[in-house]
Amino acid sequence: MQRESHFLAIDIGNSHVRLHIGHFDGKKLDLEEIYQFRNQQVFIQGHLLCDLINIYQGIKNGLSQVGNVLKSDISGIGIDSWGVDYVLLDQNDNMLSNTYHHTDHRTDGVFKKIFKIIPKEEIYRLTGIQFINFNTLPQFYADLINQPWILKEAKTMFFIADFFNFLLTGKKYNEFTMASTSQFFNTREMKWEKTILEKLSIPTNILQTIIKPGKMIGNLLPEIKKECNLTDDISVISVATHDTASAVAALPLEDKNSNVYISLGTWSLLGIELNEPNTSQASLAGNFTNECGAKGEILYHKILPGLWMFNQCVNQWKIKGLWTSYQEADYAAVQEEPWRYFVNPNDKRFISSIDMPSAMRIYQKEKGRTVHQNIAQMIRGIYESLSLNYRYYIEWIERITKKEIKKIYIIGGGSKAQPLCQLTANVTGKEVMVGLPEATVVGNLITQLIARRKINSWEEAKEIIKYSFQFHLYKPQKLSGCEIAYSEYKDLLT
Repeated sequence: MQRESHFLAIDIGNSHVRLHIGHFDGKKLDLEEIYQFRNQQVFIQGHLLCDLINIYQGIKNGLSQVGNVLKSDISGIGIDSWGVDYVLLDQNDNMLSNTYHHTDHRTDGVFKKIFKIIPKEEIYRLTGIQFINFNTLPQFYADLINQPWILKEAKTMFFIADFFNFLLTGKKYNEFTMASTSQFFNTREMKWEKTILEKLSIPTNILQTIIKPGKMIGNLLPEIKKECNLTDDISVISVATHDTASAVAALPLEDKNSNVYISLGTWSLLGIELNEPNTSQASLAGNFTNECGAKGEILYHKILPGLWMFNQCVNQWKIKGLWTSYQEADYAAVQEEPWRYFVNPNDKRFISSIDMPSAMRIYQKEKGRTVHQNIAQMIRGIYESLSLNYRYYIEWIERITKKEIKKIYIIGGGSKAQPLCQLTANVTGKEVMVGLPEATVVGNLITQLIARRKINSWEEAKEIIKYSFQFHLYKPQKLSGCEIAYSEYKDLLT
């Protein structure tokens, strides 16, 4: 049996940052969370910003806990985060501005301006990336419009995980899976598509060398080791830094041709693994995205609303002293009458709304829907909205790829929402396999284990994951009124 090895995964999420140690004995991977802290965006002067300083201090606080958990140092560190947001540094590696959060409204209407310069069809043919306001490309163009001096002075661009890799090691890279989310990376040729930026007069010298998952970035800087009371040299390893890519890497799919995944967190990333990008007209019409996975595969999916609406509601309920617990809220939601309170979660107002309960009430009034009167009704409405949306886009995937989908895998933190998982099975009529609430962490750690040759292949990793973690199967149940509700839901999309 292997001598037990230990690796650290730093998972930077939109709402929390968590540090887990993975303990691996050659057969089983065990997770131990050693530190967690809140990642709270800051609303200032009408804009929503990322608090990167708080995240950095929290990471160092977490690193200081490693010595309290282990008698020996860890064998590697991997960092993942959400996609598309970025940091710009000047020639002295100083931050040029605060980082906007991708849900900020500054990119509203930007694509219309971009399409006057580069046709939508050309961008999609080159990148295969879904058109959504928070992509890095429209964020860059918003910078060009509103603060052009920032791009003029910039010498380095990092995505979020890249930035923290740099702060810990001093090494500059843009990681492969994260770069593919930007909408200026060619997922067919696997390289930066600089022509898009050049046509928009956005500098390309700020882009860094691409590094793939499984490569060594560098050791922790001496000053970081000293501050965090660490002794041995510790390598920071390039994992699939896009949290979705790490999550999907952990997924033990039975058959990639008939299984879809839903990586459920703030967003729902619903998709299927492909061998090459699909940039067909049908794919463009469905606005699907082609991102890169940890193994070099294409993650063909649609970025859909996830638990963002729920989380924003909880924030408001906590402020007003109305919130109890997730368990009580879910139980109450199941008791409510079905199909009365659902909305179209794709509606733009829900992306950037701070007061989500009010936004939902306004929408329900506008569309002639029943207006919710309590928390349980609102939660029921959110869960139904998401499950109906999943069915709609699974049917799109089946049409575009000409594959019959037989099973859905739900992974990520949102997989704990049992009523939503059962509703998804009921609404789609398909079996739903649920597990790996820490899928991103597991994928992060598995990539490090392969990089360090503790695991020999992704096939071996799949067996280790099935041995190490539990999964639960939800079978579809007949639900009265489901087909009528689905018909009404499709009317909301038009």
